[in-house]
Amino acid sequence: MSEETKLGATGEHSEGKIREDDEGDLKLAVGIDPDSKNIIIDFGKSVAWLGMTPDDAIGLAEVLTKKAAEAKE
Repeated sequence: MSEETKLGATGEHSEGKIREDDEGDLKLAVGIDPDSKNIIIDFGKSVAWLGMTPDDAIGLAEVLTKKAAEAKE
């Protein structure tokens, strides 16, 4: 897996460090389990908390909504 597609913490803080335990930006993947049709969010690591900008939150909500609609087809 290339660094570009590797999931998990990147160590970069593109929006600034939020807290002392902030490990940086997080690459994640959103998919659909083909058998159960459940939406799966893969963070690539254990995640205790997640912080994001309002625009990023809207983007994640849009991706989740799109995947949910696909799963219902």
